[in-house]
Amino acid sequence: MALFRWDRDEIEARILLRADMVGSAFVSSAELTDITDVAFQEFYLKFVSQFEDLCVVSMPETITTTSSTTLESVPTNFLKMKGIKIRDEYFLTPINNVLETEAFRWGGKRGKPTHYWLSGTYDASVHSAPAKLMPLPLPDGAYNLDIYYVPNLTLDSVESDSANWAVMALGYGCDEYVVLTAAMKLKDKEESDCSVIMAERKLLWESIEKFLTPLDESMPKRVISHMGRPPMGMYYDDAEENFG
Repeated sequence: MALFRWDRDEIEARILLRADMVGSAFVSSAELTDITDVAFQEFYLKFVSQFEDLCVVSMPETITTTSSTTLESVPTNFLKMKGIKIRDEYFLTPINNVLETEAFRWGGKRGKPTHYWLSGTYDASVHSAPAKLMPLPLPDGAYNLDIYYVPNLTLDSVESDSANWAVMALGYGCDEYVVLTAAMKLKDKEESDCSVIMAERKLLWESIEKFLTPLDESMPKRVISHMGRPPMGMYYDDAEENFG
């Protein structure tokens, strides 16, 4: 089976077909694009909320801290942090309260980071970054940090680089969920009945859930003993010793 790839033109054509608006002047090309983007975001956030760990990626470029660095930029497509690791060593522990950072910086303390604090961007020079992180204690040298996070994806991003996001490739039917969601929005704009499409979308999501739950089937769901029940008063260890 060929690798599934997202194709905006193909998806938008299917949306018009499903909404019975092919050749209609009711919706402009620009409006269709906006509706498709919103439909994809609704799908992706729903997908992440249920299958978050399947969406985790590592930062393509690792952050190298220096002794003069106190804040580092996270990836621009960052949605949710899942872990920061000193390469080939250990994961840093997150700090959830800014007050706790003082204990790591008291008296100009520096060392090999063991923790980190994640905050919003407040430096105007890096306003394009969605968040910043502070390794703690402040680094006493250069350390490579690998960032694991859930990205904030758009239809354009998965269309241009879908081969690097295996989850979307696995989720055959996910594109149809976007089609049905966008078709519902068009039918609603037209003030038409959406109940059939809603029911179809509900059944499709149930199929996606079954397909991805669980994703890993490499181990049995339960272990069954083939030894049989040991004689009364005898434990399995005794049975193995007496009967081989």
